[in-house]
Amino acid sequence: MDVVGEIEMRVEEARRPDGLARIEAAIRSLDPDATVRLDPATGIVHARTSRETLEVVDVLGRAGLTATAMTG
Repeated sequence: MDVVGEIEMRVEEARRPDGLARIEAAIRSLDPDATVRLDPATGIVHARTSRETLEVVDVLGRAGLTATAMTG
C-alpha cells in the first residue's frame, strides 16, 4: 500500500473561481484517491496524496498553475 502524506503549497491561482477545481483535477490525474482542500484563512492548498511533492508541483505547472511547496 502506498504511503499517504500531506503536501502544503501556495498556488497563485487557488482563489480564482475555477482555481481549486483545476488544482484538484491536476493532482487527481496523478493520484485519483488524493484529497485537496484550500484553507481560506491562509490561502494554502493541502493535498493528501501518495505522490511526491515534486511530482505534484510538476503536474500543477504542466496544468498552467504556479505552485510553491511549503517547507518548514
